[in-house]
Amino acid sequence: MLPEGLIIDTFEGSAYIGLLLLDEIDLTSPFYPGCLVDLYHAVNVRTYVRPKNNLDECGIYFLSLNVDTIMAAFSADMIFNLGHHMSKLVRKWSKHPEPGW
Repeated sequence: MLPEGLIIDTFEGSAYIGLLLLDEIDLTSPFYPGCLVDLYHAVNVRTYVRPKNNLDECGIYFLSLNVDTIMAAFSADMIFNLGHHMSKLVRKWSKHPEPGW
């Protein structure tokens, strides 16, 4: 699953996968004066890695990068070259009835 040369980073013998849900507002670019996307939702699944030949370095490997607008996908790929995918993402907001739920 990982590219050649990377190994899974562990903490106390366990490997971790992170699931991050994002709402991004006012996506801009240093190459375009103005807002590219007002609001979009994103989900990424990641794990933590190290290069096989240098265990002092560490990084994040994205297993999946999903966004819900074509402009967000295109812009992110142009800027970061990470391979974003279009997905139907729906965010429902709810209020909790009492503080400290």
